[in-house]
Amino acid sequence: MGDLVTLRPLKPSDASALFEALGSPAVFRFLSPGPQSTDDFKHCIAWSRRVARSKRHLVFGVVPHGATKPVGIMQIWKI
Repeated sequence: MGDLVTLRPLKPSDASALFEALGSPAVFRFLSPGPQSTDDFKHCIAWSRRVARSKRHLVFGVVPHGATKPVGIMQIWKI
């Protein structure tokens, strides 16, 4: 992994950290409509784990070096 961040699979327990990091209007203005609550993030994480098994879509949590909680996500889509 990198020196600045680690990419790792998302866990259901990441939902509140992701909502805290990504749930502000300042961030949402740069994103397509996405999760609007911690529960929405839980559903999104569950969906991403199911879809990852199809190998068509992968979602990783972006975790800064020295931290344990993700501050963002990275998605990879098969096209």
